[in-house]
Amino acid sequence: MTRVEDLKPLASKAIDLSQYEGRRVRIESVEVVRLPSKYSATEDGETDVLRVQTVPLRTIQDREGNDAKLRASELFNLNRDTDGTLGWPTGPKSKLAGFLRLTDSSAPSELPEKEVTVRVRRRRGTDGESREFLGFDTA
Repeated sequence: MTRVEDLKPLASKAIDLSQYEGRRVRIESVEVVRLPSKYSATEDGETDVLRVQTVPLRTIQDREGNDAKLRASELFNLNRDTDGTLGWPTGPKSKLAGFLRLTDSSAPSELPEKEVTVRVRRRRGTDGESREFLGFDTA
């Protein structure tokens, strides 16, 4: 058994995301995805969101040693009308509507190739731990 006195400080394996703060990068992909939601009224408990991702900022290794692309990304809520047509909310408090105005876009399909400013986001996980990820200015 290792004694406490024998412990040594080691360099952290965590990535310092602050190095990407404020960097201007290009949006690479925009796609509709279904994600679990505790607020969803659907049978499968999932909701439709728009996932917007930037070009890779760097390649990192995942837990299994495989290459993974580090990107900034944001999720935006989508809505269905009474006919079931999927679209985005246009109200004054809509995060996506504000982001479209910020990028001078009239629809999500115009977002690829637009530039955004990367921001480090912090969110508390379900385990209560604080997590950091890369997002970007949305309004």
